[in-house]
Amino acid sequence: MYECCASKSIIQDVSSEEYHVKHGLREGSCLSPTLYATFLDAIVDKISDCSGISIGSFKIKIMLYVDDIVLLSDSPVDLQRMLDCCQEYADDHSFQFSFQKSQVVVFGDDVDYNYEWRFMGKTMTQSSHYKYLGMFF
Repeated sequence: MYECCASKSIIQDVSSEEYHVKHGLREGSCLSPTLYATFLDAIVDKISDCSGISIGSFKIKIMLYVDDIVLLSDSPVDLQRMLDCCQEYADDHSFQFSFQKSQVVVFGDDVDYNYEWRFMGKTMTQSSHYKYLGMFF
């Protein structure tokens, strides 16, 4: 939407250095959440062949809210396929996920799951819980 813009952040009268935004929306644009959700919605199609989990008669594979993504799977192999699909989508669309904010949480009997999930060329951290939309799981 904007190309070759210069921006800077101001917090309590203290300005950052100017930085260049080569493409995309300006930080804080009211269009950002809607356009980002529309942009990421295609990930749902990308993981269509993955299993997800069953809750009653519903099949759930992914939860999306603004820039938060939760992938749900009943097997480590299926989750790795989902991660690979997300990475392929990011590579194809020139964006990057935040590896520092990406974790795997295993629920159930296999809390210390002996599996190594890979994302962005790195081994992911397995955590005992995570916070999603203000709720701890």
